[in-house]
Amino acid sequence: MSNVKIEPLSKLHNRESFDCEVEALNLYLQQMALQHQKKDVAKTHVLTFKDGGNPIIAFATLNFCEVDLSADKDNPMLKKLPQVAPCLRLCRLAVDKKYKGIGAGKHLMGFTLAKAVQVSEDIGCAGIVVDAKDNAAKQYYSLFGFVPFTSEPLRLFLPIKTARSLANLNWGENTGILEIYRFRPNPLRLFCKMRTVVDQLIHCPLPENA
Repeated sequence: MSNVKIEPLSKLHNRESFDCEVEALNLYLQQMALQHQKKDVAKTHVLTFKDGGNPIIAFATLNFCEVDLSADKDNPMLKKLPQVAPCLRLCRLAVDKKYKGIGAGKHLMGFTLAKAVQVSEDIGCAGIVVDAKDNAAKQYYSLFGFVPFTSEPLRLFLPIKTARSLANLNWGENTGILEIYRFRPNPLRLFCKMRTVVDQLIHCPLPENA
């Protein structure tokens, strides 16, 4: 993408004007995100424009956690993993209401996938875990290959193998923000019918504050 960039949140970014229409997420960005960064509790990355002004188009907050998989060992995707697995956690994902519908959230998802792959190569990471706020968000994440936990249906897990396949896609590094999902031919080799998944990803809007 030529007109935007992803970078760590700093005091230079205009946090006060951000409004995703979810008060808890607004307050987290405005009051807590920088504190958590200073304490190494979580790291927030923002999508902003390259040409100045530092508006926050969208943000994603990540940290690292251990996930208990013991209740989900019947799932064929999880049975080979240890009972307690190290994971990258997508804590928060939100898009300013002014920029909804242009693919900003999807671009940050691509960033999250790439970050998980990087972590897995440096220190080890079994996958990504996310807590969906509702069933609409759960359905969206499932398009990427996230699977719900038996004990917690709104908590979902994405194996690092799937994240690695998705991270190899063209997520719009050299295209406009509206062209994020112009995939290369046959880019995915996942456990399900990927032609259908790609088609759904193209046409399914992100629940912007998932």
